[in-house]
Amino acid sequence: MSAESTSAELLAKLLSSTPDGLLLVDTEGIIQYANPAAERLFERATGTLIGQPFGLPHVVGIRDIELVRDDGSLRTVEMRPIETTWEGDPVWVIALRDTTEQRQDQEQLQIRLQANSELTHELAHELGTTLAVIIGFAGTYEQRWEQLTDEQRRDLFHRIGVHARRIQRMLRRMLLADTTQARPSGPDTRPVELWEVALSHLPDLGVPSVQIDCPRDLRVQADPAYLDEIVINLVENAAKYGAAPITVSARRVGDVVELTVADRGPGVPEDFVPRLFERYARPDETARRTSGSGLGLYLVDKLARALGGSARYEPNQPHGACFVVTLPAA
Repeated sequence: MSAESTSAELLAKLLSSTPDGLLLVDTEGIIQYANPAAERLFERATGTLIGQPFGLPHVVGIRDIELVRDDGSLRTVEMRPIETTWEGDPVWVIALRDTTEQRQDQEQLQIRLQANSELTHELAHELGTTLAVIIGFAGTYEQRWEQLTDEQRRDLFHRIGVHARRIQRMLRRMLLADTTQARPSGPDTRPVELWEVALSHLPDLGVPSVQIDCPRDLRVQADPAYLDEIVINLVENAAKYGAAPITVSARRVGDVVELTVADRGPGVPEDFVPRLFERYARPDETARRTSGSGLGLYLVDKLARALGGSARYEPNQPHGACFVVTLPAA
């Protein structure tokens, strides 16, 4: 075997194995050669690109182009054209790299960074407001100690506790949202009484007009901390974006327990329903009217799935929102 044929075989192997698409285009803009990676990029059968018009790049350097495949799908492609000669004739050697996924990842990262910035702003506002309330109550307690009755003192202590727990929930929400699982070891599931664990202390949230309909002996297979977070997020979501009365009900249906939280507010815009349980998702109109992190429903769905259940939205009748969480019955 001659050195020339060996070099040709080596070149052919290199061109075939490279992950980037390579085209050889003549001065008429016609493809004279295409390696396998280019054929995969265009989704063409072997050899069918040769003889097809590509056009002349007219640009030396790197540029991004939109490649339209035969099926109508779009790919973002980084094109590197080099003007050279081949066997004495002027040609273009064009390297093509599919950057569609990379571009999508960059866009998602930008969205995530923007959402994190907005979340930080919202949480700082909520934490600041809640701390200001606590400081106000504490100041009243300190300055008016002698004038306050025992009942007024107890009321102040109660209000301070309510707002302190609100801060605790906000911080816990942040930690839960920033982990793949709420706990590294997964949920600690066991039979728990729904009423005792998650519903009996709803009045402590300070949400008015909450009506509860749940059998006292109804039990679910769940992690108490997860269950508590699910209920709190649903009730606070109804209080913030819905309207009274808010009803919390639970019943056993076969092997699962359905926990329902409904309100009589405006409901969820139909076009936004598919995004309800996405991280940071909030309708534009709602975001303008009400502060919030967009994490509550995301966590409800995430924690329900971790417990082997699910979360869904249904329009309430005649108006309002209704969220249903299914969990395994104990």
